[in-house]
Amino acid sequence: MQKIVVNAKPGGFALSREAAVALGLEIFEETTFGQPYQVVGEHALRRDDVRFVEVVETLGRAASGPYAELIIVCIPDGIDWGIAAYDGAEWVAERHREWLPASHDAVGYEGVLQQPEAAIAPRRDAGRTR
Repeated sequence: MQKIVVNAKPGGFALSREAAVALGLEIFEETTFGQPYQVVGEHALRRDDVRFVEVVETLGRAASGPYAELIIVCIPDGIDWGIAAYDGAEWVAERHREWLPASHDAVGYEGVLQQPEAAIAPRRDAGRTR
């Protein structure tokens, strides 16, 4: 089984000071959106990092920073996974392929990952009355 750390609560992923120290992370007293121990970008920990998982298992709720609830999700070995999120709450999702409209099909939608209504096939029962 693979163990992966995610934030189960809306508000965003954040470490407690105690977890940051246990992981040997450099701590900056300045805050980022009110969460001083957020680890992002090139300094981000792999969510399946063995040390990281062990710190969360050992500290429990004390590993979570402000507005966060770090938990461990177990998935079968060999799964190609990623972390999906909505409003700061995260879950582990199996990766799969996606098809987006070609740029010429999405006039007015440049840079937005959604399909215009015209590209969505109508329901088979559209226009029927009940």
